Amino acid sequence: MDCPTDTRLLLVEDSKVNQRFAQALLEDLGFKVVIAQHGADAIEFLLDTANEAPIELVLMDCEMPVMNGYEATKSIRQGKAGDDYKQIPIIAMTASGTLGDEKICFTAGMNDHLSKPISTQKLRLKLERYLVNAEVNVACEKRVPISQSVPTDSVHSPLTWDRESALHRLNHSDEYMVMILKTFLDSLPPQIDHLEKALNSNELETVRMEFHSLKGVAGNISAMALMKQASDMERLVKAKQLTTVNEQWPQFLQELEQLKSVLLAYISEVSE
Repeated sequence: MDCPTDTRLLLVEDSKVNQRFAQALLEDLGFKVVIAQHGADAIEFLLDTANEAPIELVLMDCEMPVMNGYEATKSIRQGKAGDDYKQIPIIAMTASGTLGDEKICFTAGMNDHLSKPISTQKLRLKLERYLVNAEVNVACEKRVPISQSVPTDSVHSPLTWDRESALHRLNHSDEYMVMILKTFLDSLPPQIDHLEKALNSNELETVRMEFHSLKGVAGNISAMALMKQASDMERLVKAKQLTTVNEQWPQFLQELEQLKSVLLAYISEVSE
């Protein structure tokens, strides 16, 4: 039994890599996925769905340009996306899963919280809680086997790329993995250029958001060392320790280069 063909979910996410990753997981569960680039885009889309199959649930990234997930959720709850969507289930997606993050999400009006990296199993469990249609639940249940979790860190230090963990969360699909990694590699040059320019001009909030974005993306593709470094850099920026950030910048770029080499080797291997 497949999910009903008109079961549509709205994914609100500005990162192309995270879009591809979440879309792959959701489509593998049998859902139709509509993507919005930011909160304002999401509200506009919801307002325009009067003559289409309704959106059943929103997966909302929290930190986005134009309008972040918190503001978008508050607007939806106030009816600015239409009365029909005032109570729509909204699940937050964040690059960290602290109690503080969860409290902010709930205060904004979100129903639940899903921390990156996202796995099929974690996602399915969240969706089952809010999509009460039995057909949807059965379909999702049958597509994703319950299995033991895969460790993502080595004993001594984070892995450059935890290939097994990444593939495990994509149901071992090399095709999906290659598509996502190519998107990631293509997105890196402009993102790093933007980050470096913001760093040189002391644009703290831009720098913080870029490191935050990289942390989330790295988590989703299981680039564990990069995720840790991006998290550390974000924390330093929040503390306004720019001297330390600049000192660690060459090491950050070195880790990126190492990661790129590993990912390109994998793409070459499975594309032969």
